[in-house]
Amino acid sequence: MLAWKLAICLLGTATGARIEEAYVYPRILEERSSDGLKLVSVDGKTTLRLEKASVLAETLLVTSYDENGQMTHTPIQAEEIEKHHYRDREQYASLMVRNTGNGLENRTGND
Repeated sequence: MLAWKLAICLLGTATGARIEEAYVYPRILEERSSDGLKLVSVDGKTTLRLEKASVLAETLLVTSYDENGQMTHTPIQAEEIEKHHYRDREQYASLMVRNTGNGLENRTGND
């Protein structure tokens, strides 16, 4: 069995629940490449039905600041994001999922 690294942030809802971050080893339960659906068990308790997700614009402008407060704008092509962008509508989850030589890698947050 392949072990996959998943850095996941479970986000709170509008009720103000705190954000938790954990490393887990997800398992793909089912994968349908034709429609892009991936059924992934995250931690034995949470299962996500991941479908391909889209970005609203062709180019996204990401603004970041360095330690001196200097602002930098970086354009990112939406096409690059959409290759690996999945979502689960019911769980309100949005993930970047990449198939690697060792299995599946998911990155969220500032990994």
